Amino acid sequence: MIWNRQGRGSGSCLLRTPNASGGRALHTLPREVMRMLTWELLGAATGAGLASGREVAAFFGDSGAWGYAGLALAALTVAWLAGARLPEAWQGRWPERLWRGLNALLLTAVGGAMLAGAGEMTASLLPSPWGRLTGMGATLLLSWLLARRTASGLAWVSRMLLAGMTALLLWALMLPPMQATLPEASLPAGLLRGVTYGGFNAALLQPLLVSRPQALCRTSLRRAAVLLAMLLALGQATLLHHPAAMAYPMPFLYLASSLGEAASCLAWSCLYLAILSTLSACMKSLGGWGIPGVCGAAALGFTGVVDAAYPVLGGGCALMLAAMRAAAGRRGGNVEDVVNVGKP
Repeated sequence: MIWNRQGRGSGSCLLRTPNASGGRALHTLPREVMRMLTWELLGAATGAGLASGREVAAFFGDSGAWGYAGLALAALTVAWLAGARLPEAWQGRWPERLWRGLNALLLTAVGGAMLAGAGEMTASLLPSPWGRLTGMGATLLLSWLLARRTASGLAWVSRMLLAGMTALLLWALMLPPMQATLPEASLPAGLLRGVTYGGFNAALLQPLLVSRPQALCRTSLRRAAVLLAMLLALGQATLLHHPAAMAYPMPFLYLASSLGEAASCLAWSCLYLAILSTLSACMKSLGGWGIPGVCGAAALGFTGVVDAAYPVLGGGCALMLAAMRAAAGRRGGNVEDVVNVGKP
């Protein structure tokens, strides 16, 4: 990528990509558009499981130091699979229908889990008969409003989430270590978990990219993958410093409770922002018709949706994305010749 000659104040850059004739095409990409899409992708991938520490402990913490290799592979998997496009040979045939159906079910399940999590979180903070429904209703409305706007609203939520989680995890690293015995680490298991985690998140992000130029998607996706890897690495460092926290359902919230009321408020705020950002991304991908499905999935509860739907739907969508990439590789890949990019 090269910046244009008008300098940094111009707010745009030039990106060279291959064109159909084998030459190099220039794409004018406003920097603000790339930044907004980067934050939107990061916010979609940073859900309640990551913000609470549950996913970090389950996918990487048990692997010890090998978990860093797993999270690096997860970021590479996200960057590679999320940019896949539907092959021409699939269009109008059963593979396209299967992909769209599986992906819609995955987005519905993830949105339902986030909405259920918002309700459970509100019920724990506001012990009232209407606390759960109030939290779910307010979160659904707010996510719908964010999804209808441009990427700016979701981008700001993502920025606050990253800043809050970074501050919380660095704060937790200042605590004396909470020691515990970890299971024997295995590099193959860590790498497998990394691919699994990356494939699931790639399936979640791919619908946000299909309507946008590939040159923009590649740049923003790589940046989002780097930020995700940095956040996962900080979370992994925190859990390896406090391995005893991995015995709790929400390790980061447990650590925050040891730091005092201010840290607990920060942790709960980060958790809600993570729920809101992922739910907004799901609503944006599904459109208005997804609201009934998300509400129906939320009725199963957070744990019910995660345990029943995530493994099957996430694995199926990840395999189909890999098949898309393989099909694109056989025919030489897709070429995008967009010259200018507007607002996302």
